Amino acid sequence: PLSAASTIVVTGNINDDKRQINSWQVDFTGSFDLPFGNLKTVVGASETDASARIATRINNNLPQRNFPIFNIAARNYSVGNLSDYLPSVTGTTQEERLDRVYYALGTLTALDDRLTLLVGVGHGTSETYIKQVLSTAAPSVGDFDVTKPQYGASFRILPKTYLFANSSESASANLRFPDTPEKGQSYDVGIKVATDKFSGSLTYFD
Repeated sequence: PLSAASTIVVTGNINDDKRQINSWQVDFTGSFDLPFGNLKTVVGASETDASARIATRINNNLPQRNFPIFNIAARNYSVGNLSDYLPSVTGTTQEERLDRVYYALGTLTALDDRLTLLVGVGHGTSETYIKQVLSTAAPSVGDFDVTKPQYGASFRILPKTYLFANSSESASANLRFPDTPEKGQSYDVGIKVATDKFSGSLTYFD
């Protein structure tokens, strides 16, 4: 309606974010012919070092005015003077995150390639530091260390047809609650068909 009006409070924001990620990964692979089958292995490690500085400056001195909400043209404002933009107490954050993962994986193929077994293990560490630079609040610090396994098997029951099952566990850092990592468990079982012209699977997973 024409009588509807609103007070528009215009605030200028300047976001100045800087992020940097350094990472590396190395893998060693092997293949071994054993009396009962072929064993393939992977042993490796990786590290990711991520840092960020998230800064926000706010200008509360931009012009204010009352106008009917249907007046779109009245909503156009300038960005104001850059000298009026001041650091936001809650908008300047320093983040540091260091993740390391060590892992080993082995697959054994036996019984004339009818049976494949998979076993793996991963060990991860994560360190998190989050601080609001201009705030008196204590920094959020997280440090956790986990080791998780993985298992799997596949068995060929007919030409191009396989029964399979897998189970794994995982963990990752939770930036909202750094000292409480997110953990997961999963498994799946099913049957798979793989031919030259057709492939598909029927799987139950959780």
